[in-house]
Amino acid sequence: MLVPKVEVPLAEYLNTSYRPDREYVDGEVLERNVGKKEHSRLQALLASWFVRFEDEWNVAAFTE
Repeated sequence: MLVPKVEVPLAEYLNTSYRPDREYVDGEVLERNVGKKEHSRLQALLASWFVRFEDEWNVAAFTE
């Protein structure tokens, strides 16, 4: 079943608190993608790998 698009004025979005947090995309208020446990774990593993080589590669490791 298709859900009709409900457009929300930007001013209304900016003056409203949403729980859980939502984001404004092309006039629609959408559920914010907060990621999943597997995604978070992969980020942590990759970041820790890059941290090991920061000095050698002259880089800085950060996660989002």
